[in-house]
Amino acid sequence: NVLAQRPSLGRNGVWTGELLLNGMSPWKDWEREMAYVMQKDIFYDELKVRENLLTTALLRLPYSWSKADKIERLEQVLKDLGLQDVSDTKIGTAMSRGLSGGEVKRTSIANESLLMPRIFLLDEPLTGLDSSRAVDVMQSLRSMARNHGTTVMLTIHQPSSALYECFDKLMLMAPGGRLAYFGDVATATTHFARIGRPVPALWTPTDHYIELLVVGDTCSEVCEAWAKADQPVAPAPSSRL
Repeated sequence: NVLAQRPSLGRNGVWTGELLLNGMSPWKDWEREMAYVMQKDIFYDELKVRENLLTTALLRLPYSWSKADKIERLEQVLKDLGLQDVSDTKIGTAMSRGLSGGEVKRTSIANESLLMPRIFLLDEPLTGLDSSRAVDVMQSLRSMARNHGTTVMLTIHQPSSALYECFDKLMLMAPGGRLAYFGDVATATTHFARIGRPVPALWTPTDHYIELLVVGDTCSEVCEAWAKADQPVAPAPSSRL
């Protein structure tokens, strides 16, 4: 929420520090190049998936694009996120049947990814999705990152092995905002082995990391070990992503 300029800290909440992009202050109007998928999905319940997304496409895609180009972009996003079969289904409400929870979540992701943002933040975007569909969504996000240069950051709980394979970088956060690891996924197992907490045989790495962080003593141990470890070197500051 802080990164997205929407701090939900309550009446007396405060936060301190700096918000930097690539080590520098954000450029003017940088928020226009950022998209944020929140946990709560907000749509016009009586409109169909395509109608909701068409509104976004026509209003928020570049003014220089033709209507045909905007609709073509919409159709591609529907295909990428597996929404073609429900594109003419109403969003629905608790009283009026419509999309499933997972379909609504994918619609939220589609609504924001339409804009091809430079920075894409997602708060638990895989909630309500079955394992197969969650992997499809993650692969779509990874494709966005690699093919369009989008920086994609998301929070996730208890990822499966298949989801874990989709990550490039991993940040493990302990209670209180403490950092337990931040770096390449490929080097995480090496780091934990080095501090005497190797991944047990037949365990997935994510299960092991979570078990370490939910126990007070081991949580403090791995956080302190990370604070003493060689930290990853940040890239040279630059004004744009």
